[in-house]
Amino acid sequence: MKDEKEFFEFIEFIEFIEKILILNKLNKLNELNELNKLNELCGLEMKLFTLEEANELLPVIRPKLEKIKARYGAVASLREPAKAAAMSAEFGGGGMEGGTQYVKSLYEIGKLTTEFHELGVQLKDYTRGLIDFPCLREGRVVLLCWQLGEGNEIEWWHDVETGFAGRQPL
Repeated sequence: MKDEKEFFEFIEFIEFIEKILILNKLNKLNELNELNKLNELCGLEMKLFTLEEANELLPVIRPKLEKIKARYGAVASLREPAKAAAMSAEFGGGGMEGGTQYVKSLYEIGKLTTEFHELGVQLKDYTRGLIDFPCLREGRVVLLCWQLGEGNEIEWWHDVETGFAGRQPL
């Protein structure tokens, strides 16, 4: 049954790509909403943002990224004691100073990461607060790129394949 489900998901994906190609050929990709509707029809969850939509989310996302960065730092500082406690737990020992904070930080990171995923924002680097927004540019999906410390508007984009190293100004 699993293979059959994967097969039908693959077929839906192919049909989605075909629809994009047809729309592209007909020059009907002027409205990003058309593509988002296709995403919904095909069961794909990738949200595509306009630059304006992505910029509007920055004030909401920035404090969450700052929390993630702080919690990730706390987790990193407790990583070795947590490993030692886990190894001791195998032999009936365990426990660690700061263990409650460690677990709480992991939980908060997971919760915030889920919120980003639900918004359609791709969290790329926890320590830098680096995020990407999928966007349609010149008929192809690219990523609008922003990180903590940059201004109040997104100024960079890159191809999906090139990553941060391939950033280009908008």
